[in-house]
Amino acid sequence: MCVALVFNFMTFRRVRSLFHYFMITWGLLLGVSVRYVPRNIRQHIVFFAWVIFSIAFSTVFQTFMTSFFTDPGRHHQIDSVEEMDASNLELILDTYQIKHWHLMISNNSHYCFSIYGNQDSLKVAANDTNAAVLFSEDIFMYNYPLIPEGNRRTQFYKIREKTFSVHRTLVMYPSNPYLPIVNEIVRRLVESGIVNKIVDDIINPTGKRLGTRSEEFLDEYVSLTLFHMFSCFSYFAFGIILSVAVFFGEICLSLICKSSFKSKLSAIRHVELKRRSNKLL
Repeated sequence: MCVALVFNFMTFRRVRSLFHYFMITWGLLLGVSVRYVPRNIRQHIVFFAWVIFSIAFSTVFQTFMTSFFTDPGRHHQIDSVEEMDASNLELILDTYQIKHWHLMISNNSHYCFSIYGNQDSLKVAANDTNAAVLFSEDIFMYNYPLIPEGNRRTQFYKIREKTFSVHRTLVMYPSNPYLPIVNEIVRRLVESGIVNKIVDDIINPTGKRLGTRSEEFLDEYVSLTLFHMFSCFSYFAFGIILSVAVFFGEICLSLICKSSFKSKLSAIRHVELKRRSNKLL
């Protein structure tokens, strides 16, 4: 469309002005080296061949550079507990999670161990490249500044799965005599709206927490497949087919215009011959 606009403006703009030179500059930037619309079919063929070659070369070059600078085997980040358990990493847990690890993962890994003291666990994980430390965010943020500065050069990745968190659960057996009283207190608190008030004013004042719990990981790395490589060429093939269809449409239109022009010209010549013959008579 931009090329068509350049051709049209350059064709109908006869006055040499600043706008005229601006359109010439724009045409040069777009790779248009002719001033008027090429009427010859050979010029059309050369122009479309050059456009197709440029697009194909740039597409292949960009694909090559993308695949050259991207290594799918080294950019996959473990981001779930299942992937962590399936890996060959040595898992280091904090003192709160070691008791509940067998409940979260059915596979009781033999390489899962706990070190007394969370700071010592961070030191071991910082010095061992084959170790992963599984701490809750609060425990990690509290203990990380307390370890020596030399160990803080190691970067730790926070998995986005909400498996590890510091929580306490109140468990009451059915035979407990205080169970009905506790249930009645909890029911009245919920009915009075105090729980919602605490959530709205203290826990979730901005109203965004519920909307970000089930967020989609749009920045997750995905390895390039054959479908990804084929999709860009499918759009490219669609563009080529469309350009070829337009090209043949222009040829048909030019043939129709030429035939109509020839028919009109022959009719005019026939009328002129009749007039001349009438004058001679």
